[in-house]
Amino acid sequence: MTKPIITEKEIQAAREMIERTRGQTSPEDHATVVATVELLAEVRALVSELDGDDDDLVDGEQIWLRANERVRARLRKPT
Repeated sequence: MTKPIITEKEIQAAREMIERTRGQTSPEDHATVVATVELLAEVRALVSELDGDDDDLVDGEQIWLRANERVRARLRKPT
């Protein structure tokens, strides 16, 4: 099993910090930080899904592309 570099607790702390500081940056900068944190969370989730599954040998670039697609789709959806 691969030990994650970023823990779920750290991701949650980053999300909370983003919400606390929302008004301190421009909307564009806020959106960039949100997307970055969500991308890291998605990469972590994908690696966890694939960890230990030898049938799903996927390189880092494929994980990055999948994570980007998922995050972009999620952030485009109206909440």
